[in-house]
Amino acid sequence: MLLYLTFLFFITNKINAQISTKSYFYGPGLRPQFDLPVRYFFIQAVSENGALINSFKEDNPFSIKFHSGDNSRTFYANKILNLKNGTFLVMFRFFKSYEFLYLQVYLGNEELVQSPYVLNAPIKSPDCNCPIPISQWKSDLTCPNYSFNDTTLDYFPEIQLEGLDKRVFDKFPHASLVHYTIKDNKIYRKTLGRYTDFKMFSDELLLYLSRKLILPDMEFFMNLGDWPQERDKSNPLPIISWCGNKGFYDVILPTYELTRATLQGLHRQELDVLMTYGHVGPQWKDKKKQALFRGRDSRQERLDLVEYRRNDTNRYDIGLTHFFFFKHDENKFGPILSRIGFFDFFTYRYQLCLDGTVAAYRLPYLLSGTSLVFKQDSYYYEHFYRFIHPWIHYVPFTKDFNELDRLLDWAEANENKVDRIIQSSRRIAEDHLFPDKVLCYVTMLFEEYASRLSGKIIVHPDMELVQQSTDVCTICKAPRDEF
Repeated sequence: MLLYLTFLFFITNKINAQISTKSYFYGPGLRPQFDLPVRYFFIQAVSENGALINSFKEDNPFSIKFHSGDNSRTFYANKILNLKNGTFLVMFRFFKSYEFLYLQVYLGNEELVQSPYVLNAPIKSPDCNCPIPISQWKSDLTCPNYSFNDTTLDYFPEIQLEGLDKRVFDKFPHASLVHYTIKDNKIYRKTLGRYTDFKMFSDELLLYLSRKLILPDMEFFMNLGDWPQERDKSNPLPIISWCGNKGFYDVILPTYELTRATLQGLHRQELDVLMTYGHVGPQWKDKKKQALFRGRDSRQERLDLVEYRRNDTNRYDIGLTHFFFFKHDENKFGPILSRIGFFDFFTYRYQLCLDGTVAAYRLPYLLSGTSLVFKQDSYYYEHFYRFIHPWIHYVPFTKDFNELDRLLDWAEANENKVDRIIQSSRRIAEDHLFPDKVLCYVTMLFEEYASRLSGKIIVHPDMELVQQSTDVCTICKAPRDEF
C-alpha cells in the first residue's frame, strides 16, 4: 500500500528546502466511509517549488482541526507522527458521530493549499450502532481478498451444528470456552470453565463488529486460554483460538492483544500498530548497536538467553522484568530489570523475539518498527504468520543461542540487506496489521466459517444476551431495528 513511502534508514539528505503549504495529504481516513475506531491518513512534505522533501528534523510542523461549520465543539483525539522521510502519519478517533465535517490541516499557523477538506458524508463514532451489509462494509474498507485455503479451516469443510455443543463440552471439560450464537446481528453466549474473564475481549470485538456490519448468523466456540485446544487431526472439533500451534487444529483469529489495540487506540490503549509504525526512533546510524530483549520469565528459553548473553553488554541488552513461573530462580537469572517503553525499543538496532507462554504477542509491533527483528523458531503462530518469511521479514534463529553472535556479525556487515528486511517487515504491517486489515481478516474469517455451517442456528436456552452499546446514532439512514 505504501511502497512509495520507502523508509530511508541509511540515507540522510540535508534539508535544502523549506516545507511549504503546498504539502499535501492523502489516505483512506479522508473517506468518511472508512469507518474504523482509529482512522488515518498521511501528509507529504513539499517545498515551495513542488519538490518532495524526503527527510525532516525531529519536530512536527503540522496540526489538524475538525469542525462542523458552526460553533459547536467537535469531540475527537488525534496524533501526528513524523516518519522522518518527509511523510507524517495522522491518526484520529471520533467520540461522537457527525453528518459531515471540515478538516483543516495547518503548517504552523497557515492552512495547506488543499485545506479545508470536506468529509461530506456521515462520520460514525466507534460506538455508533448503525450496521450495514457486510459486502458494503468490506468495500468501504477496501478489504484485501483474504483466502483461507491452507489454513486449519481446511479441516472443517462442513460443520454440523446438531449436537456440536455437547461434543465440545464433553471433549474439553476443563477448557475455558465461550459458546457464541450470533442471530439477527445480536450476540448471545454461554461460558464453560473456571476462568472466563477474557470473554470481555471476544465480547468487545463482536459487539463492535455488530455495530458496524450485519454479521452472518452463526454458532462457534471461542477458546479463552492462551494455548490452543484441538489436537485430534482425525476427528477435530472447530475451536476458535487466538494462537495456533503446528500440532493443533484450532481456527486462528488475531490475538486479543492485537484486536483490543485496534479497537481502543487513541483511547484506552496507547500501544497499537499505527503507533509503533509511526514511532520510528533515531536514524539507523544513531541507534544503539545492541540486540534488545525485555520480558517476563514465561519460557525457559528466555532464562537461557539471559544466562547466555547478559554479561556481553557491548552487543546485548537483555534482562527479565518479572518473575512468576520461575520465582525460585530469581537469584540466578535476576536481578529484575526495569521495563523499557515500547516506543523506546526502536532506539536499538536489533530486537530479539522469543516465545512466551505461547507466541510472543509483541511481534506485530516489532515488525511495524524500524529495528531488525530476530525471531526464534517456534511451533506457535499467530494469524499473520503465513504472510511472513525468514530472511525476507525477519532473521530466524534456533534455540542454539551460539548462532546469535554470527547473525549479528552478518547484520553489521550487510546494512543494505538489513534495510530491505526492515522495509519488508513494515510493509507486512501496512498490508496485514494496520487496523483496517485486522478487522477485515476477522470479518472475512467469520464469513467463511459461517458459510461452512450445516444445521439450524439457535439461541440456546441457557445463553445470555451480550448487551450492546446504548449510543443512539441519529445519522443512521435506517432505524436500527430494521436489521
